[in-house]
Amino acid sequence: PGEVAVHQRVARFTDDPTEAAACLEKARDLDILNKSGHIELIHHLINTGAYQQAQQAIDHPVWKSSPPPAILALEASITRAQGRYKAARERLQQILVEHPDLVSGWETLLDWSETDQDRENYRVALTELARLKPSEPQYKSRLAETLQQDEKLDEAERILRQAYQDHPNDSYTALTYLDFLHDITNLQLAAEVFERCVERFPWGVTYARGVRHGVLRKDEKLARHWFNQVLAQRQPGEWAMRHAMEWMSILYFPEKLTKVLQRKLEQTKSGEFGKDLVHGWMLAALKSRTEFRLAKSVVRFAKKAANRPEFLISVMASISQCGTLKDALLRKLIKQFRQEILQNDELWKITIQCLHDHYLESHAIELADQWELRQALSASDLYYLAACFGAKKRWQQGVEIAQHGLGLAD
Repeated sequence: PGEVAVHQRVARFTDDPTEAAACLEKARDLDILNKSGHIELIHHLINTGAYQQAQQAIDHPVWKSSPPPAILALEASITRAQGRYKAARERLQQILVEHPDLVSGWETLLDWSETDQDRENYRVALTELARLKPSEPQYKSRLAETLQQDEKLDEAERILRQAYQDHPNDSYTALTYLDFLHDITNLQLAAEVFERCVERFPWGVTYARGVRHGVLRKDEKLARHWFNQVLAQRQPGEWAMRHAMEWMSILYFPEKLTKVLQRKLEQTKSGEFGKDLVHGWMLAALKSRTEFRLAKSVVRFAKKAANRPEFLISVMASISQCGTLKDALLRKLIKQFRQEILQNDELWKITIQCLHDHYLESHAIELADQWELRQALSASDLYYLAACFGAKKRWQQGVEIAQHGLGLAD
């Protein structure tokens, strides 16, 4: 077992897919009757496009022409990886009819259905997984969410209430139940569940729901208390900040919300501004302030920031999501922080995307020198840059960048 683990560890950390396959094959052969070793190797071969080798691994002689269902089901994964989605789903469903207790098969169907937005099979997979894995309440909670979306509220409430009673310490179940109670405005029971959630899960996502609870009760003081709790977190999380702001905006106009968040930034004496706080402030300020006024604030905070590149990344990410053109703001930031942008690959990438989205292609081209030396470029990063060159009819450079991007995509 020790030698098997060594080979598996090497396979997981190497960047060479051929070496990884060889290591996983050795690990499988050292423990030939262990299904997990076969499955890990087959998954690797599928993920690297070695479909013929993956099929050969499924048909390994050790199974005497009858592979276990968990391995046989991977034939469907090969088919899907080849782009034949309908045939893959039909093959997987055939195996599940023959082996209805195959947990890994239902998990695969669940993943595919979620990706494909196939609600019918998504619900079927959740129902079966709830039956096969009763100790894992997430399946019941997710099933209840689909029932709520279909306005089957009584059934959704029954499933969630039972799941919460059986698993009160499961955060996903408890918070999903709280969301449901808020949705149907059962505020008395929601208050009880929320109080327990705060005790068990003292996190930003919980406090954000406290903001909603205060808003639904029309209690501004309570909503403000939980909003401040969200802001007190070093990194409350993007979900928590976004939803807390969304719910507070029912009580506050954007300018007031901007002032509250900016005050929190000003109170950060260390200059280590949390990315979620910066993101929240920017989203509010982009709605309430002129580009000139906002640019002055961004520059002031950026100069104070001990983590300036991270601060500017959050600023650029917010601009890319705001949905309206902010070309004047971007021009100011490019002029002020050109060196920081050129020296940080992550900041450079998000800046190029922003400049593309806001029709500032010439500014993107000015930042494009030695683009091929940037670290961890993805195909989408290069798409934005190539599109900027194309927009300015600099076809040769645009095609060169696009071809490099296609190589990364392959």
